[in-house]
Amino acid sequence: MKYLIYLLLISQSIITSASENELSLEKNIEKLKIRTDKIQSESNEEHTQKLQILIEGSKHNDQEISSIKDNIDILSKKIEKRDLNYLFDLAIPFSLSIISALFFWLALYYFERKRKNNIRKNINRHFSSIRQELFHTFDTIMISSFNYNPPSPYQNKIKHEEFTIEDIKIGLLNKCFSLGNITDKSIIHLLQPILGRLIQRFENIDNKIILCMTYYQELTSKEIDLLEDIREKIQTYDLKTLDQILTSAVTQDLSFMKSNFYDLYKLFLEIQKISLKNNAGNWNDIAYKASYLCKKGTYEECLNFIKKQKHFKDRLNIYKLRSLISLKKTNEAKNTLNEMLKNNNDTIGFRYCYEDIFDNEEYSEIFQKYTSSDNVEKAKNILLKEKKHNENFIESCLALERHYKRRHDDHAAFIASKKKQITFRIDKNHSQRTIGER
Repeated sequence: MKYLIYLLLISQSIITSASENELSLEKNIEKLKIRTDKIQSESNEEHTQKLQILIEGSKHNDQEISSIKDNIDILSKKIEKRDLNYLFDLAIPFSLSIISALFFWLALYYFERKRKNNIRKNINRHFSSIRQELFHTFDTIMISSFNYNPPSPYQNKIKHEEFTIEDIKIGLLNKCFSLGNITDKSIIHLLQPILGRLIQRFENIDNKIILCMTYYQELTSKEIDLLEDIREKIQTYDLKTLDQILTSAVTQDLSFMKSNFYDLYKLFLEIQKISLKNNAGNWNDIAYKASYLCKKGTYEECLNFIKKQKHFKDRLNIYKLRSLISLKKTNEAKNTLNEMLKNNNDTIGFRYCYEDIFDNEEYSEIFQKYTSSDNVEKAKNILLKEKKHNENFIESCLALERHYKRRHDDHAAFIASKKKQITFRIDKNHSQRTIGER
């Protein structure tokens, strides 16, 4: 019982202490809550103040940034306006300078240059005419007979610096000024008079030189010297007076003029270079240059030149064909030959172009397609006759040279015998006079 009372008292004390502890704990919790709320309110107020300060600072910064932007905009507008004014200030004098420069270029250069180009075209035409006249002059002295009148076989040599003084000598052996003054009637049928032809050629050349000299300000010093040298050479002899003088000569051939003609030929080569370089653009000059390039052996250059001639390309097919054959471009050559024969199947007129392929099996089918074998044979026979005629011409001229030499030898022997007779008579008269004086 006693113990039970102790137990009850102890349990009650424990319960009482526990309740007291719980009350104190609740009080402490309340104090903590109150303190926590106080701390939170204080921190919230502090943060709020700081946040307000930041917001006010941000607003102030935004105002400053806005002000700076406004100032920048104002400054940019001022700068743009100033740049525009500056560019405008530069543009006006610059534009005026360009306009004035263009005006002076037109007034002082363009029209003057255009005038000079037109004058140069005239000069080039005159140079081409002089070249052509000189070429025909040399062709004239190399033609075997004016009754048989194909082009001389020396044309290619004349164009390509292969014409020699010996060739000129051979050509002049059967030439004379006029048949009426020939004293050796045994060879009169072998001679060809060229006085009229030479006078006409030389007059044409002289007239062209005079026309060129009217533009002397546009000529180079080399061109002026060249024209003066040509004029000097064609005026070396007074041909009409010389014709009368040769009446009393032992022989009336013109081989004594070979050196003068050879000097003239060297001048022809110089004017040919200028003429080929400054092509006048007409058909004669274009055909001459194509022929020159083809015969010279510069076949690629010839083909490139022909390609550029849009208006005359078809008319230059003869040189295109020869170039393609020489370059062994067989298929292209066949196409060109096919086109040529389709447009014109005259094998005789184009015999010089076809002479290398008449007997070529690769091209024979094309000839058979457009022309008869008789026409081909006629063209081949004419080529053979012309070749034989040229050989006979050279042999005839060499025979004339031997004939002239015999005449000179006979004349020299005759003069020598006359001198002896005169000397003998003088000596005889002198001795008789001496004896008479004694």
